[in-house]
Amino acid sequence: MTNAATNAGILDVVNPFLATKDYLTALDLIRNHCSRDAYAELVKKEYLDPRYSEAPIHEAIYKLDSNIVLTPNFDKIYDVYASAKSRGTTTIKQYYELDLARYIRGDRRVIVKIHGSVDSPENMIFGRRDYAEARVKHSWFYDILKSLILTHTFLFIGCGTDDPDIRLLLEDAKFSAGFAREHYFISAKGSISTGFKEILESTMNLRVLEYDYEDLIGDHSDLTASLEALADSLSWNS
Repeated sequence: MTNAATNAGILDVVNPFLATKDYLTALDLIRNHCSRDAYAELVKKEYLDPRYSEAPIHEAIYKLDSNIVLTPNFDKIYDVYASAKSRGTTTIKQYYELDLARYIRGDRRVIVKIHGSVDSPENMIFGRRDYAEARVKHSWFYDILKSLILTHTFLFIGCGTDDPDIRLLLEDAKFSAGFAREHYFISAKGSISTGFKEILESTMNLRVLEYDYEDLIGDHSDLTASLEALADSLSWNS
């Protein structure tokens, strides 16, 4: 975002929001100073042009064999991998597609892009304005998400706890169905304090699962190894 703000000539305006990690507001400020085409080009340059390839963790996630995978990622790394691995039988759906419920209730793999895709920058839920608009314009989608939270066990991998929509839905589910099964949130060891873990459990019904992490070298290999071990323990992968 720093480079984008610099190119737009508003780094001094955006910096205070970056410093407080208010990325949603920072993004809206940048977008307000770009033409629509320039913004689309900026997004594609960030998420599409690098041509990211899959990693071992994507294979481990695929082997978990979840029929429904919800991803907030705009890139297409896992989408492309899963589609190729399943020989085209994995369906990729966007949050705004009106036939989404049909695939959610189906018996085949579906990947739901809950924030949209780099293929359609205009429909990406990226900034503060996008979140607010989507909650009204696509309220039916959030009804689907809430239903899934109440009827399925979620395993959050590589996600933060700061997504405003997911946080609100988890909080609603926690206090409207207090005895529902808990969900699981995977985190690097030591990155979440004991006190905050208790808050996540008491307000969002999230149980934190930790993996070993080497902070000095940014080594997340234990996460991949743990997911691979989990996948290997499933009978259909034996």
